[in-house]
Amino acid sequence: MNGIKIQIRKWIESYFYFSRLEKSGILVLLILIFIIQAARLGVAFFYQPNPIPISITIIQNPTISSIPFREKKMAPSFSDSTQKQLNQKPKVQRFAVLELNSADSQELVALYRIGPGLASKIIKYRKQLGGFYSLEQLPEIYGFQEDILFDLEGKIRVDASLVRKIAINKAEFDELKTHPYLKFSLSRQLIAYRKQHGPYSSRNDLLKLKNLNDSIIRKIEPYLSFEIQP
Repeated sequence: MNGIKIQIRKWIESYFYFSRLEKSGILVLLILIFIIQAARLGVAFFYQPNPIPISITIIQNPTISSIPFREKKMAPSFSDSTQKQLNQKPKVQRFAVLELNSADSQELVALYRIGPGLASKIIKYRKQLGGFYSLEQLPEIYGFQEDILFDLEGKIRVDASLVRKIAINKAEFDELKTHPYLKFSLSRQLIAYRKQHGPYSSRNDLLKLKNLNDSIIRKIEPYLSFEIQP
């Protein structure tokens, strides 16, 4: 029996053993806790704050009507100009579609993704062509990416009736060669054929020229006038 007690005591001492320094620290901690609790109880016992009396006096004004508030009709007070603004229906802003053959540089710059540099190139190329007949011509301008057309969809248009046409039966070589679609070689061929075979009567005459297929004719035809000069 004594052996069991000795083993239990050794087991307790092995788990709950404190050195002399640890015992001193625990004792100091207990003393501090006791002092703090005693101070809190002393303050609560000896110090009792006195309540501050507050008196509220209700002054009744005999001129105020005794009609309950819910029975009064409270109407907002506005000036005449403010009331008119409230009665007006909101205006729906409608943005006009910009026509490229008549637009100036300021109107072009106002478009999304069109800066001053690109606007200047559009106007310069428009002048060289004689006007745009299709929006698909815009990517021909250096710096005008095809995805810009998607961003400007529904915001720009072209009026093909404003295109300046070239009188193919009257124009001289120097006038033809300045057009971006005609250039030097095609202009010389057009003049040579006209001198040899006479004036052009329709686009079908253009098919008789060498190296001039239908796709090229569709490209240059909007800029040509086939009127026969007297």
